[in-house]
Amino acid sequence: MHVVCMSKTITIDDETYKILKSHKYDKRESFSEVIRKRFDWPVWEDGGAGLEKRIAELRAKKKGRQGASVPAR
Repeated sequence: MHVVCMSKTITIDDETYKILKSHKYDKRESFSEVIRKRFDWPVWEDGGAGLEKRIAELRAKKKGRQGASVPAR
């Protein structure tokens, strides 16, 4: 069995780094594992296509909430 490990470099701000780090179970857990755990998506099975779809869904959902009006009381 061959395991191919591909990596990408991303840039995040300090606050985001602190948030990611705070979600690590222990020092051995990678940030990739933290992200997969958070999105509950097995990225390795589809080359990331599922994650891209999930991100698009979350962005659309967030955009829908931003346009929603708050009902008056």
